[in-house]
Amino acid sequence: EGGSVSLRLRLLLLALAGAFMIAAVGPAASATTTPFRANVHDLLFCPGVDLCGSGVIQGFGTVTTTFAFGTGERVFTLDSDGSTLRLLLAPTDTTGVRLNGTWTILGGSGVFAGATGSGELWAVPTGAPEFSDTAHFRGTITLPA
Repeated sequence: EGGSVSLRLRLLLLALAGAFMIAAVGPAASATTTPFRANVHDLLFCPGVDLCGSGVIQGFGTVTTTFAFGTGERVFTLDSDGSTLRLLLAPTDTTGVRLNGTWTILGGSGVFAGATGSGELWAVPTGAPEFSDTAHFRGTITLPA
C-alpha cells in the first residue's frame, strides 16, 4: 500500500508540473495587422541601384530606400536600427505622368522580421532635383507578436 501512495503522489506531482508548464506558456500571442503608410523621395542616379532615396514609414520612423527596376524590389532600411523591409512592386498603370501599382511584402529583418502585407502605391515625378519622384505606399502590414 505504501508503494501505491508513493506512485499516486508522483503522478499528482507530474500532473501539477504539467499544468504549471501549460499555464506558464499561456496562449499564443497573435499577430498584429496595422495600416502601412510610407512616403519617399527618390533620385534616379544612384550607385548600384536604379533609384535611391529617403522618407518615412509611419509608426516606424525615417528610412533610406532603394529600388531595382529589373527585379521590382524596393528595400526600406530604418535609420534608427537598420531593420529592413523588402517589397515586390508591380505596376498597374503607367500611362500619363502618375505611375500606379501594387506591392507585396517579400520579407524583412529586425522589427520587420516575419512581416506580411500588401497594398497600393503611386508615384509622380517631382523634377526637384531633375530625375526624381515622390512615391506613396498605402496598405496593411502584419507583424508577428
